[in-house]
Parts: sequence; C-alpha cells; structure tokens
Amino acid sequence: MTQNEEEKRFHEALRKLLVSYYDFSEREIGETAKEFSEHHTACKVAITHIEQLLKLGNSIIVGSSQPDETKRIIAEAVQEVKKYRRSSDCSETNLADTTPSL
Repeated sequence: MTQNEEEKRFHEALRKLLVSYYDFSEREIGETAKEFSEHHTACKVAITHIEQLLKLGNSIIVGSSQPDETKRIIAEAVQEVKKYRRSSDCSETNLADTTPSL
C-alpha cells in the first residue's frame, strides 16, 4: 500500500469515527440511571477509539501529502476528545503523544 493510499484510508477511518461519535452522542439519552450510564460508557469507548486511531495514524500523518486537510481532521478529533474529557469530568488525556507536530 502506498503512502497516499494509507493516508486516504486514515482520513476516511477518522471521518467515519467522528461522524459515528457525533451521531451517537446526539441521541436522546434515556431517563433511567442505567440508560445514562450505558450511553456515557459508549461515548467513552468512542473517544478511546478516536485516541487510538490518532496514535496509530502518527506515521501516516507525518508524511502527509495533504498537510492542511490532515491538520484540520486531526484538530477536529483532538478537540472532540478534549471537549468530551472536560464535559465528563474525566482527567484530561495528554494528547502530546497522540498529535504529531506537522
């Protein structure tokens, strides 16, 4: 697989994951504590997946032929992770290892 093909797959995977997270997190949460807990847990799992994809994509990102688009997608993903961490009273994850310096 070429660098360009890997880059396209990374972009698409990250976009899909973000769209899926947005769609799920905006669903109406049930009224019971159990429903809230299940929804919260699912959101935490999605955020963890976003973080892991960013880490796995590091080597692809560094050699990106589309640095502006790559930076935009990564910035959006990192902001979602930070926003979720703040809103859910989770300790802020150190994203320094996740986000490459382009």
